[in-house]
Amino acid sequence: MFRTLRQHARASYRNGEPRRPASTAPFAAMLALLLALLYAVATPQHSGDVEEYALMTVALARHASPDIRPADIEATKVLLPPFADALSRLEQACAKGSEQCAPGFWRGRDGRVYAIHFFAYPALAALATKVVPLAGAPAFKAFLAVNLACVFVLGMALLRLFGSAARAMLGVLLFVLCGGLLYGAWSSPEMFSASALLAALALNASGAPLRVGLLAGLAATHNPPIVFFAVFAPLLRLCGAWRSGTGLAANVRTAVGMRELAGSLLTIAIFALSVLFNQWAFGVPSIIGKLATSAAMATPNRLFSLLFDLNQGMVVGVPGLFAVLLFGQRGRAACIAGVAVLFSMAMAVPALVAYNWNSGAQGMMRYAFWCAMPLLFAFLWRLRESARLPAAPLVVVATLQVVSIVHANAYNFVSMSPLAAFVMAHAPAAYNPDPEIFHERANGQESALDPQRIDSYAVHGTVVKRMFNVANLNAGTALCGQGQVLADDTPMTAADGGWRYINGRLSCVPAIDIEVGQAGLQLAGGWSHVEHGGALWSGVWSDGARARLAIALDPRQRPTRLVLHGRYHGANRRTRVSIDGTDLGWQALDQAPELVVPKAPDGAWLLSVELEFDAPNLPAPGQPDQRHIAFFLQKVTMH
Repeated sequence: MFRTLRQHARASYRNGEPRRPASTAPFAAMLALLLALLYAVATPQHSGDVEEYALMTVALARHASPDIRPADIEATKVLLPPFADALSRLEQACAKGSEQCAPGFWRGRDGRVYAIHFFAYPALAALATKVVPLAGAPAFKAFLAVNLACVFVLGMALLRLFGSAARAMLGVLLFVLCGGLLYGAWSSPEMFSASALLAALALNASGAPLRVGLLAGLAATHNPPIVFFAVFAPLLRLCGAWRSGTGLAANVRTAVGMRELAGSLLTIAIFALSVLFNQWAFGVPSIIGKLATSAAMATPNRLFSLLFDLNQGMVVGVPGLFAVLLFGQRGRAACIAGVAVLFSMAMAVPALVAYNWNSGAQGMMRYAFWCAMPLLFAFLWRLRESARLPAAPLVVVATLQVVSIVHANAYNFVSMSPLAAFVMAHAPAAYNPDPEIFHERANGQESALDPQRIDSYAVHGTVVKRMFNVANLNAGTALCGQGQVLADDTPMTAADGGWRYINGRLSCVPAIDIEVGQAGLQLAGGWSHVEHGGALWSGVWSDGARARLAIALDPRQRPTRLVLHGRYHGANRRTRVSIDGTDLGWQALDQAPELVVPKAPDGAWLLSVELEFDAPNLPAPGQPDQRHIAFFLQKVTMH
């Protein structure tokens, strides 16, 4: 049988048509048997947003609607005893009528409680709960059943792509090594989305556009960036069917017809179901987008983190795919690889807006798993086009992916990976992760970032890396000790959100701190009266559009940096600063930037600081206080 299938595999590729094996039944039976054995021995991992998916599954199984009712919570307690306490707290919060019952549950416009994730994956699990108990399995092994069923669909799609049972099974194995083994037992839709996306990519290359649209659309309902498949599917078809010597228009007509366009429209239509449901239930296109994302999070640093972070980036999850991209690629393979990389990046960018970046990951982060599927497809396409399997790339990919799996199982998402720990020990300045990643992994627990906190990482008792926020007015003293601040030559690396990394030894110098009201700091104009409110409320408000300071200097100790500590009022966010007539531009003074002090003539004893405010306003409209305040100055630090 396999000889016949291999003969079919050598047939040439014609305009994206599938290579059909003599029979699919033997392969389907073999794959189903392997997956059934895996189902029998595997233990489900109730990770990720399992409470949401479990409750939606029970709700859909009990009354065919996704709203969460008290009886659904009670039934889920019985099925998932470890989560009984958390479910009881949810039940109590829902009974109070709160708009938000718990982080993953929100009251809809109809007064009912819904999970904030969509219910396509739980709907499949609800069907599985009707079947798996018949085999003597626990009801909540249904998620594992759905995940493995998705792998079966993927295997059949790969059989159609390759026309070879051996190569299709190799493709399934590569998928398992590229994240499938890490997330296959999770009770959340990572496996569902990744396998459906890869199956859609395979079917797109073998001429099954409606099945392509269905699978990609379902994957996008849980991970919305996958909807970009609707745009990239025709481009991948065009690359795969391209004939040199034929014009662009002719190639487009050959590769992308009405059925292919219909497949892309089907992807968008199925994805739109989640948007329409959110609009109906919550009045917004995405309740998750409203509650758990921010466009400000989408930074180049985060994109670099998703790709190359040593704890959870794509590079530690699919190093084999990264390496194989470096192998010589020509013709159609180069085109496919190029479009695949663009598709991965197009999916990665919208994922950057999520608040919880140091997610509950197994090795590489969950977003990186499905974002890597176009890269895996590009490699599978190369295998498809080769009459003989390319030994060197296969060995590289397989070896690196096995190493990746072993590496991923050596740590968890609140500890440093062995690779990250090695780099921290030998070259800490080379690894400056997203602040959330460093904060939680350095401290070994999930917790919110606190700008007033300083985090550190030690190797054999020696601190090699520290992280602080520029909004922390006392960071210099906390790091260096009383009366000391960080020296200008302290090696720092900027991270997002005002966070700074210090690598290696600290370099400290004596600080010159002058509180408002002390001699040496003259309020030369544009200021209100000095207030003594204690702690953060001792200082002086500006009054008007401009203000001036005159700071006494010791001619023997010329400062090179100046920091104005304080906070803004109302809509004020910036101040134009001039020091001794040198314009330093608009500065966010509440972020405590270090302002460069221009070199003054020897013997100068006063430093002149002029401030121009963006939006002075009344402290409280309608009240007797008619000051026009903008910035509350607490103290000045020089070094």
